[in-house]
Amino acid sequence: MARGTGEVDRVDDPVARAIGDARAIAAARGLPVGTYSHVLTGLCRIALEDVFLEAA
Repeated sequence: MARGTGEVDRVDDPVARAIGDARAIAAARGLPVGTYSHVLTGLCRIALEDVFLEAA
């Protein structure tokens, strides 16, 4: 690759990714109850932790 040229890779914001995943889980129907109660809350926690890390 020549200097100054290249490809740009999309890098998702970790907060947006966690919120998007949480919304997808919340919108999904027919998943086991444990998915909603454990995975969903875990994704929300990840989003909060990432927000606090960005602020620090």
